[in-house]
Amino acid sequence: IRSCNTKDGRGAGRSRGNEKGSDSNLTDEESEELHSKSDIEDDENVAVSDTNDEDENLVVIPDALSSDDEDEDRQQVPRKDDLYANHFSRQPLNDDEVANFSSNMGGDKLVLRKLSAGTKYCAPMIDVENLKLFATGPINDILSNEDRVSPSCRALLRLNWPKFNRGNTSLTGNDTSASFFTPLQSLIYSSLSNYADLLVTTETRENRNEMRDVTILHILNHVLTARKRIQRHNQRIRELAQNKISESDTLNSKKKSKTAVQYAGNDDKWRDQGFTQPKVLILCPTRGTALDFVMRMLDLPGSLAYVSNFQRFQDDFGIPLDDDDDDADVRRKAVLRSKGADWQELFGDDVNDDDDFKIGLSVSPKPPKGKKDGEKIGIHVYNDFLTSDIIVASPLSLKIYIEQEDANADFLSSIEICAVFHSDVLMMQNWDHVLGTLNATNQQPKKTNETDFSRVRNYALAGQSMHWRQLIFFSKFNDACIQGTFKRHAKSIEGRVRLVGKVDASEASVCDVLVKVKQVFQRIPCNTLSAQ
Repeated sequence: IRSCNTKDGRGAGRSRGNEKGSDSNLTDEESEELHSKSDIEDDENVAVSDTNDEDENLVVIPDALSSDDEDEDRQQVPRKDDLYANHFSRQPLNDDEVANFSSNMGGDKLVLRKLSAGTKYCAPMIDVENLKLFATGPINDILSNEDRVSPSCRALLRLNWPKFNRGNTSLTGNDTSASFFTPLQSLIYSSLSNYADLLVTTETRENRNEMRDVTILHILNHVLTARKRIQRHNQRIRELAQNKISESDTLNSKKKSKTAVQYAGNDDKWRDQGFTQPKVLILCPTRGTALDFVMRMLDLPGSLAYVSNFQRFQDDFGIPLDDDDDDADVRRKAVLRSKGADWQELFGDDVNDDDDFKIGLSVSPKPPKGKKDGEKIGIHVYNDFLTSDIIVASPLSLKIYIEQEDANADFLSSIEICAVFHSDVLMMQNWDHVLGTLNATNQQPKKTNETDFSRVRNYALAGQSMHWRQLIFFSKFNDACIQGTFKRHAKSIEGRVRLVGKVDASEASVCDVLVKVKQVFQRIPCNTLSAQ
């Protein structure tokens, strides 16, 4: 991560927690308490030494945060609760499994069991009267209403989540006793955390934020877990390699660091990444919607995150500069006043409605050297795509880039989470751009891109990355294009879930038609079919 100067000459590489001040998620006392705790560590392969083997069914995860990794207080979490490891440690599918998978994913099944109190990990009395939940595949057997964040979630996110999510809940006062969810969040979090494909067609202006926030929690936890695991493996590989080579032969050079796995032992436990670094693809229709997503994502870690190029990002994705034509401005404002709230959120004066953009973000579990001890993670905006973790873009921009002759689209080859927000708005633009982008994801790369193939997961080498990718769609309504695209590209081995609205006959729009429509059928004689 490096700091860059913004357009106005000021340095943008600084902590957002210090810039926002009172907007931080934590108070000073809570922040000091959080800083004194230990950093989360989730990988059993690097958390234990060679002479001290842990139970293979347990994953060592510390209970809190600290800068000293050696003195962490750890808690034992069952292996089945490490959802990241369970999903990405699976071996590639054989031909029979691929055939069975395709046949078993033919149709969705309505989940009829009561999602209410009494089931394991179930939130008390979830109201699902107006929702229908359809599930297919393995997720149908483990689907439940989660009332708290997964125990394998990063400690930094678990501790910040209650205050981050306070705006979506009805809690008052200082009640932050649990990592709570709203009823809708608890309904979809199980699908997200288990990496099942998810289609939600019940989005409204009222519930949009709560669905976006729980998705941000899942995305940040996924990226931080992946980066932390890679860092731990890198450190462990160097330690094992240095013990097996002569003291004069070091691993400082890039060439030798790539062969360190050979010294440490070519084991599948070191396979922890894809062909390229980008793991998450976020598709948004406009710069304004992308700004809302990124700003909210930066709010989750709060003052514990160091963000570089933040001011430049606000300048590029914020409110565009007004023109000098006063008469045109008066006419435009008169037109804006006649528009509805939904239109104002996309095209109003306070948003940027440009639909041609793409930006890369890298997320590091630790901030750059020389920064404050309180900053636990580093986020660099405007990063090169091949070295980014999260790519936020519009389908139009990616489609234009992919179709260029000299374009290198390999940064889409190892996408593990693809989230499509405002699918209904994207339909009004051009749905073909969404199809073109999805078709380009998880394809075998055309270049090596300095990839260490000894660290690439086996399913990626076998060309099955699409079965480990999670696809997420959010839309205000259900449409044949959205549903067809979801069924075609939703190929996760964990199954897929559809959440649709249940509309009563008395509330249907056809009931609002007050005047009966007169239909007239006129028969026209025709001797032959060709003459009709």
